[in-house]
Amino acid sequence: MALPHEVHADVNRAQRQHNARTQTPIENVNANVTILASNSKIPESSVLEAQTKALQHITNTMKRGK
Repeated sequence: MALPHEVHADVNRAQRQHNARTQTPIENVNANVTILASNSKIPESSVLEAQTKALQHITNTMKRGK
């Protein structure tokens, strides 16, 4: 997702509060969706699209791993 520099910096600061290494993929997606949704400069439709794509990526990756 392309974000203006200021918004990207805000998102990065919020992401640093979470340790992605200790999260499952679903937990990581949910944390990022919460971060993006809490930023009023990011349209809800963009957050939902990113969430859908991320969850689909997880599903596709798990299918290939079987």
